[in-house]
Amino acid sequence: MVALPIPAGYQRVVGPGGLVTTVPQGWTITRSTGPGSVQATDPADPGRFVRYGGAPPPSASLNESHVDYARAFGAAKPGYRAIRLDAVTYRGMAAVEWEFAHAIDGGTRHAKSLYWRVDGIEFFIYAAAPAERWAETEPIYRTMMANSTP
Repeated sequence: MVALPIPAGYQRVVGPGGLVTTVPQGWTITRSTGPGSVQATDPADPGRFVRYGGAPPPSASLNESHVDYARAFGAAKPGYRAIRLDAVTYRGMAAVEWEFAHAIDGGTRHAKSLYWRVDGIEFFIYAAAPAERWAETEPIYRTMMANSTP
């Protein structure tokens, strides 16, 4: 596999399951909740972060597992609003992209994630930010998408 160039202002990281992606330079990297997940947090705004990684998938299909998870997540989060939950193609593979918002700490968090499976591992990238900072966070998500393998 040919290494993708690292975009200016980003660093290459390797996450659980062998996921390789890029995150903003200087963001704090820690283990995250959930199987196979790492988080990189904006040191200037802990409400703005990305997550990435990979782990063995549930037995349900990619679409079914994320529709079910979104339903349960939405029922548990105040002010949950689904923006999109779509079957998409990522690098020629079946994938699911989920975008949503929910109430948190007196404000609204906006998040977007992409899930795909390769060789028995479900990989993902995820970005979240206060809604008022989503416009500057979505390009980070897009950069992660453009620089993630497998």
